[in-house]
Amino acid sequence: MERTLTEVRQHYWPCRGRSLVKHVIHKCQQCKRRRCGPRIPRMADLPASRFDETRAFNTVGIDYFGPMEVKRLRKIEKRYGVLFTCCATRAVHLELAHSLDTDSFLLALRRFIARRGKPKLLLSDNGTNFVGGERELRESLAELNQSRITDELSQKGIEWKFLPPGAPHMGGVWERLVGSVKRAMKMVVGNSCLTDEVLHTVLTEVESMLNGRPLTYISIDGRDLDPLTPNHLLLGCANANLSPGRFQDKEVNSRKRWRQAQTIADHFWRRWRREYLPSLMARSKWQEDTRNVTVGDVVLMAEESAPRGFWPLARVTEVYTGEDGRVRSAELKTASGAIYHRPVTKICVLEEVEGCDGE
Repeated sequence: MERTLTEVRQHYWPCRGRSLVKHVIHKCQQCKRRRCGPRIPRMADLPASRFDETRAFNTVGIDYFGPMEVKRLRKIEKRYGVLFTCCATRAVHLELAHSLDTDSFLLALRRFIARRGKPKLLLSDNGTNFVGGERELRESLAELNQSRITDELSQKGIEWKFLPPGAPHMGGVWERLVGSVKRAMKMVVGNSCLTDEVLHTVLTEVESMLNGRPLTYISIDGRDLDPLTPNHLLLGCANANLSPGRFQDKEVNSRKRWRQAQTIADHFWRRWRREYLPSLMARSKWQEDTRNVTVGDVVLMAEESAPRGFWPLARVTEVYTGEDGRVRSAELKTASGAIYHRPVTKICVLEEVEGCDGE
């Protein structure tokens, strides 16, 4: 603004020049497109799935990682890892997928359910394989119902929620663990080309290592309890190679063994509530309220593939709010008639709709 005012005064001396230049720049559409940025709403409260004490893997986040090359006969083929993580305990389950199609994902999902139990809620990004998987699962469940299968859980199906496209921060629970898996695989495997059997074994070892990571503060006092890990719930101890305690031979057929397992689980959940949950409450950013994006607003779509001056222009046609009432994503329509679904972190408001403050 100061530079513009200086250049104008080389030829003219406008009255109240600074205020006039500021007003003109503020109304300039080209300047708006160059300087506008997303209005990130206040960070939402933790979802109920992060407090789910029903059981491990009751609410699950899913993501793919890879590809990883394997040697099969004389050919080199690609394999992909499927990561399942419990949103409450942060436990990890890894499966190996032979391709990125829907059938391969469904097979991995069936193996996961057979070993960890049927989840109540699945969360994933908006990949085509996940969308296809949901459609095929629902069609299969409908066929089971027509066959008069009386299993209530099979009739209800699995609730599946997809994140808006371009919103990786909404899936931070599993995105963070995908990075940990990639680093571990890089250190263990490097650039080696393994067989399917060896790769499956390596994934299982990485899964065990991640489930042994500490969730709580590591005390410097040796008399304190060991830090809480997902393995404490899955195995009863932090390390898969260590026994959770000493037991006599006569206790093998004891009727109270189920009490021992339940005691270990109860101990985990007590420490989980007391030591782990309070660490999730801190908000390091996105602490201030901003105006909600409103239907009718003229916006720019912040696309990573285009420079700022060439972001597509669109109008908001529908908004989607979170449980706290704040708009978290919106449906946008461009001049060509194309419809996009984007999070508000990728939306820059150019012109606000008149007569609405966005509250």
